[in-house]
Amino acid sequence: MLQCCFFSASGTYSVSFWCIANAAFPSAFFFFFSVFSSSFQKCFGEAKRAGKQINTDIMQCFKIITYSPKNSIPQHSFFILCKGLNSGKPLDKSTANCFVVSCNDGAAREIAYWVCYGLWKSKSIHKYLVGSVIEFLRIGDFRSIFNDAIAEEKIRHAEHEKMIGTLRKMDTLEREFKQNILLINDAKKALYYRYMHKK
Repeated sequence: MLQCCFFSASGTYSVSFWCIANAAFPSAFFFFFSVFSSSFQKCFGEAKRAGKQINTDIMQCFKIITYSPKNSIPQHSFFILCKGLNSGKPLDKSTANCFVVSCNDGAAREIAYWVCYGLWKSKSIHKYLVGSVIEFLRIGDFRSIFNDAIAEEKIRHAEHEKMIGTLRKMDTLEREFKQNILLINDAKKALYYRYMHKK
C-alpha cells in the first residue's frame, strides 16, 4: 500500500492506494500523484475564486466611510460608534465619532446591521481597540472585521437568519424592559410627591 500526503494552506490530505506489483510502482505512483494533485489544485482554485467572489460582492454591496456632517448620508445606511468602550455599536442616528455603513438596499442593511450588532454584543471588536486614554476603533480594522463577518454570514445564511429573529425578539424585550423601568421610576416619584404635598 502506498500513502501520499498533500499539504496546503487548508490542511494536510492523505491518500492511500494499492500497487499490484512492485514493478508497476513507479508508473502507478506518478499516475496517481498526477491525478490527485490535479484534483486538489482544481478544488483549491475553486475555493479561492469563491472567496474572491464573496469579497467582491461585499465591496459592491457595502461601503464604510468615516462620518462627516458635511456629507450626505445614503438612504440605506446606519452608523457604527468608533470611540470609547462601546466602539462597534450600531446606531440608527449619527454621532460625533462614528463610521457610516452604506448598503445597496434595505435587505442588505438589515443583514449588515445585525451582523454588526452581534460583533458588538459578543465583544469581538474589543481586541481591536487602540489608544491609551480613550480607546477607539480604526476604520481599516473595522472594515476587515466586517468583511470577514459578512463572508461568514453568506456561508451560514440560514443559521444567521434564525439568529437575527432571536436577536430582534430579545432587543424588543430589552427596550420594553427599559421603558417599564422608566415608568416605575416615574410612578415612584409621583407617589412620593403626593405623599410630601398631602395636606
